[in-house]
Amino acid sequence: MGRYGGAFAGRVDDAADTSAEAKEQRVRALFPANALPATTLIVPETQTRDRCRFSFSRTTGDLEFAEDGIVGPVSENGHRLASERVSSVLNAVVRELTPTLSTNLRAAHVHAPRCGSEPVVALVYEGASNDEAAWRVDAEELRSTVQCSLVGRFKGQALICGNDFARELLTLDDGRALEYEFPEGSFCHPNGSANERSESWLCGRALSIGGNLLELYCGAGTHTCALSKYFERVVAVEVDAKLVEAAQRNLAANQCANATVVVDSVGKRRGRLHSVLRKRAWDDVRFDCILVDPPRRGLDDATLGALAGFAHVLVVACNPEKLARDCDVLLRTHAVAAFAVVDGFPGTPHVECLAHFV
Repeated sequence: MGRYGGAFAGRVDDAADTSAEAKEQRVRALFPANALPATTLIVPETQTRDRCRFSFSRTTGDLEFAEDGIVGPVSENGHRLASERVSSVLNAVVRELTPTLSTNLRAAHVHAPRCGSEPVVALVYEGASNDEAAWRVDAEELRSTVQCSLVGRFKGQALICGNDFARELLTLDDGRALEYEFPEGSFCHPNGSANERSESWLCGRALSIGGNLLELYCGAGTHTCALSKYFERVVAVEVDAKLVEAAQRNLAANQCANATVVVDSVGKRRGRLHSVLRKRAWDDVRFDCILVDPPRRGLDDATLGALAGFAHVLVVACNPEKLARDCDVLLRTHAVAAFAVVDGFPGTPHVECLAHFV
């Protein structure tokens, strides 16, 4: 198996196209004239990722950076979009791969938090494990050498050597330092600095809201922990049971006693959450505000329509085009009180948006 190709030669390498200012202009152009107030542009302190995916070419075996919109070889110094720590861990793992660990290896996903906690590396294989015992022996040796946790992802099986989660520390503008566990393989923001500044923006908006919060698509509880300080009660909803467990641990670690995480599916036209959205209440907790952080496909029609009944709507959108289309509905009942563009994926065309509708 090869290891490194030449210098990065991906498709997105034009600073004019991927600058934060250019992204902001493109986002604003998606919305109706005068629909948005002055935009807050959130630019992270670091221009690299703390979590990256790399793949091994099927033809050459060379290592490639493998994220949406970016495909290209990785040099021996790492990749320009990967943090120095990610590149260092990746290089160390690649150097120490044994024949057992490299057989049928197709990808390496590296999460190396800025706070200095133990990195987690997922080795992704094609097919099933040929020799589980041998893999564990070599993985333990590699872990001892590189000082990282390893997860072997085979067809229908995951072998864990160490932890299957990364520990992250987010420091917010209000002075809090929040501790999180992010499960390997589940989404978390790849740029810790962008994550901190986004949460601080949301907390700033929450200051003027108060009351109770209903949160949809809460994941591992990133927003839940950050925002619980500013609401009397928080009920957060997530369909992935593994993420719900992580969110519950994160709430406990950050002493968020006023927040509850429940398992439910967003978008069902019947069931408990459907009734909660109609009534804007969960048992005796009536909601003044709802926060939605949907996947790239955006909100389903039923959930989107239910937002009209909430006095405050906070939206975290990784797909500005879908948010702009959703505004056709939201602007019938609400106005945009505040809007932010987050350059959370520097060097790529991707961008996130934060919006507060009232």
